Amino acid sequence: MIGTDPGEYTRGADELIGALRSVLPSVPAELEVGSEDIHAYEHGDTGWAGCVGRLVAGVEAVPVRMTSVLLRAAGQWKIIQTRISIGVPNEHMFDPMFRAATTA
Repeated sequence: MIGTDPGEYTRGADELIGALRSVLPSVPAELEVGSEDIHAYEHGDTGWAGCVGRLVAGVEAVPVRMTSVLLRAAGQWKIIQTRISIGVPNEHMFDPMFRAATTA
């Protein structure tokens, strides 16, 4: 799973579970994920989807974008890769908080 935070890049179930456990203390007990405007496609046993949605904690909400890649195994769709992020307006993408060090 690839998330919004620079450190949210996990590979495999064990890494994902470890990452979630490390942030759960800071996540409100009731966190809702809502999705809308879902576009999903399949080709054989491979599927992919994208949508916009929101993360809701109490009365606070933030818009997010999500994509997933899925694989059908034994008649069930399983997510094999997903990404969730918060959009940054283009005029802010080079703000200091988003800059990474570059090597020339």
